[in-house]
Amino acid sequence: MKYGNALKMDDDQSVLLQNIIAQFKKLGHDISVSASKLRSGSGEPVVYILNRLADDALKRSGFTWRL
Repeated sequence: MKYGNALKMDDDQSVLLQNIIAQFKKLGHDISVSASKLRSGSGEPVVYILNRLADDALKRSGFTWRL
């Protein structure tokens, strides 16, 4: 599965963060956070996005937890 163009060092960080938010919403996730909240790369909104993406990846790979 291909996910857009490769990132370049001179890409505007605000544009990249807006694209991440847009793609996240496109995957069907609800989020109301500004790009500035993601800029630090840490904090609750960042962890939320990473957790949801990890959940999606595990589901798509057929992973199941064994208890």
